[in-house]
Amino acid sequence: MIIAFIFGFYFRFTIINFLTSVFLGQGFTRESVLIDIKDVSKPSIDTISIKLPEKTFINKLEIEAKGELSDTVIINDDIVLLPGVVDTFIKNGDWYEPQYILKYDPNVSTHGHLQFKFTFYGSWANL
Repeated sequence: MIIAFIFGFYFRFTIINFLTSVFLGQGFTRESVLIDIKDVSKPSIDTISIKLPEKTFINKLEIEAKGELSDTVIINDDIVLLPGVVDTFIKNGDWYEPQYILKYDPNVSTHGHLQFKFTFYGSWANL
């Protein structure tokens, strides 16, 4: 009974969102970019950017870090990743630009591997 209620609510919510986007000419988009830190012992600065279709606006960014590190590393001077297995979100919230600057500081890490997945969320409208 509860599962049927939840499924029915989700299904109605999905249909309402779809119909709203069709009739108002609005939509949502998601673009992901993967960045591999090939040599974790060297500092780097990377600019991650995406191309947007016309009238598309970014409103959220998720950054997920995965890998394994021999020691502590610092991301953008304020995010610390500890040694060992890394599988965490380092950002998940509001963002309004189609690019992000990633500053990687290995601190004292000498070996390992690290991958970042950047997912930009946006919306578009036929205005």
